[in-house]
Amino acid sequence: MRSELLSDGHEWLRIADPGWRDPLDPTFAQRFGGRWNPPDSFPTLYFNDCLLYTSDAADDDTIV
Repeated sequence: MRSELLSDGHEWLRIADPGWRDPLDPTFAQRFGGRWNPPDSFPTLYFNDCLLYTSDAADDDTIV
């Protein structure tokens, strides 16, 4: 798991496939849609702030 401290001082978690070239690229959700944005809309990068809920959302090997 990789964590990064953002400017708000809070640790955020990102669910990503280890094979993704750039797990911080928001254009995948822009093209295909995500939880809060429709396909072909705008770039969105999804984070989670709780490891428990992040683990529920993905297999452990996809948390980076």
